[in-house]
Amino acid sequence: FLAEIGMSMKDAKRRYKFIMKEAIYVQSLQKICKLNPQTRSGQVEMIKNWYKFKDTALVEYLLDNEYNESDFNMYAGHFEIKNFSEKKSFAELLFKLAILEDGIHDDEWEVLMKLLVDLNFDGIHIDFFKNRYGPLRTESENSSNNENTSTKEKSISLLKPYYDLLGLEVGASEEEIKKAYHNLALQH
Repeated sequence: FLAEIGMSMKDAKRRYKFIMKEAIYVQSLQKICKLNPQTRSGQVEMIKNWYKFKDTALVEYLLDNEYNESDFNMYAGHFEIKNFSEKKSFAELLFKLAILEDGIHDDEWEVLMKLLVDLNFDGIHIDFFKNRYGPLRTESENSSNNENTSTKEKSISLLKPYYDLLGLEVGASEEEIKKAYHNLALQH
């Protein structure tokens, strides 16, 4: 069978170990990636690089495979045995997957907040993520029409949160963006 699909025994064992170890993480990845299918190729590439996979086939399989609630419950204790830095790194990945291309939409934000609770983060750490990634939300609380955004309906200026984070106006030159980024990098 492995010869038919062009996979070595070593690769098959590695993939099996990954799936067994990361099953509950995979479900979290799916929840985020399903919300914004327009960014799927970027998300697949990011996950592939994160887990150091050689091809996208496994990432596609993991994102397309259906997990039910009993699968989630079976692995629920898995989060408790992960060390804090590993959980924090994984949460960072989830936020980065949501940010791809156009910022974090309201529905993505709600899922991310629930996943932080599922990952057993306390209030202080949840506030950390809110403060860090809140400016990258595409919600339009500051706009005059006060309509919410989701992955289904996009706001007019999707890049505004990024410009705000850099302290720039929309339409700033590439040189201004590079300078503002450099100054923030030095500051933080």
